Formats: sequence, structure tokens, C-alpha cells
Amino acid sequence: MKIDSKTRNIILSTVVALIVLLIGVALWRQSRTAAPEAMSIDVTPQAGATVETTATPAASVTATLAPDTEEQTAASPSPDSCTNNAAFAGDVTLPDGAEVQPDTATVKTWRIRNTGTCTWSGDYQLRFAGGDQLGGPDSMAIGTEVAPGAEFNAEIPLVSAADAGRYQGQWIMADPVGNSFGQVVYYEIVVPGTP
Repeated sequence: MKIDSKTRNIILSTVVALIVLLIGVALWRQSRTAAPEAMSIDVTPQAGATVETTATPAASVTATLAPDTEEQTAASPSPDSCTNNAAFAGDVTLPDGAEVQPDTATVKTWRIRNTGTCTWSGDYQLRFAGGDQLGGPDSMAIGTEVAPGAEFNAEIPLVSAADAGRYQGQWIMADPVGNSFGQVVYYEIVVPGTP
């Protein structure tokens, strides 16, 4: 069987292109799976534990583990500083599912515990984190000093929605410069429909 030069050139070009493509894919895959530099990882699986990852010879990276999806913790401090952390200690007003009439002013109060090592000044704040804000402020200073291990009542003024339904808003503690930390607290209210 005789192949003319035009057909032979097409076949040869296709084979060369295919080889180049396969080599390119192989190199790309190899670069994506290349072994990283030696790493040491120290993990302590506890709530609020700190994970330190040090790449050699690169700089170290510090991250923080949260015990559940509702907790956010500030980055680990240096040895001579303190750590901010907070935990929900209870609902004081408006338990989950509380019924509030439409367009009604109310106050949600949570009991929050300082589980960190920093003393919170009155400039620390409870900040809106998501959900239904219901006329509440973006953030509100706690207005009192809270020592580590102590609890305080955090109050947020709200106005229930005009429409019937279930409403939920999430809030989180923040330091005076706005860094969020600790467990997210939330309210869940029900606005009844008209009979």
C-alpha cells in the first residue's frame, strides 16, 4: 500500500502533536503531585487547640481548630499575649422558637462566657454575623469588663418582621479592632400569621 506524501505528512504531524500533548500532560500532572518540602505537623485534637505547621526552610504558619462548625477562633497569639475565646452559656430571653408578634420591639439576651485568657474591656463587641438582622445594630459594645472564666449578659435590640415566618440571626464576639472570635450565638423567633 502506497501512501502519498500529503497523507504521510498529516499522519506524521498528528503523531508528533499527540506525543507533545502526552508529554505536556505528564509534566503538568507531575508538577501538581510533586512532593512538597519536608514538613512537621503538631496537632492536639482539643477544642480551641492550635495547629502549627512548619515548612523547612520556609516561615511557619499557625491555624486554629474549631470544635464545631459554629465556632470561630482568633489566630493563636504569641507566648506573651492572651487568647480571645467565647462560649454560649445560655438564652436569657427569647428561647429558640419564641413567638413574637409582627413589628414588635424586643430584646434578645444571651449569657456568654469568656473562655479565653484575655480580659474583655467594655470596647469588645457583639457583631452581627449573618441571617435575619431584624433591625438590630451591625455591632454593639459590651460596655462592661469581663474577666477570663466570667460570664455576662449580651443584649441586642430587635424589631420583629412584619411578615409571618421563622427568623434567625447569628452574632459573634469581636475584639475592639473587629477580629471575630468564639462560638456563634443566634436567635430564632417565630412571627405568627394573622388568624
